[in-house]
Amino acid sequence: MKRYYLSPIIGDGTRENPFRAKLRDLAVNHVAVIPTGVDGRPLFAWCLTLAAATDHAPVLADPTIDTLPDLSLDARLNTLTLVERQALWIKLDSRTIDRSDLGTNSTYRDIIRRIGRHLDIGFIETSFDVSE
Repeated sequence: MKRYYLSPIIGDGTRENPFRAKLRDLAVNHVAVIPTGVDGRPLFAWCLTLAAATDHAPVLADPTIDTLPDLSLDARLNTLTLVERQALWIKLDSRTIDRSDLGTNSTYRDIIRRIGRHLDIGFIETSFDVSE
């Protein structure tokens, strides 16, 4: 099963402690969007990740990792409860991701694309994938 998360970026950039999504230390196969500056340091303190695992419990148990809804990319946000949508908006707002044109008729794909392009303007959600 695959799930999207917003993960802190950890590490100090050394060979022994490289910059990485915190999910890496939880032994979960994942892919992450970590844009870097010319100095090689991450531009943000967090990243978008897609994790593939039969058991997501270690990730779900980590309070520093924000879990995004478990939806198909083409699901409309109106399938979420009001509480679930509000939790999603809070996660986007805390990272200054513009959601002014997003609403209940938006798709989850719109959300993932918006987050990905906030980090990397060239982000393409269909190319962002990982296997178990």
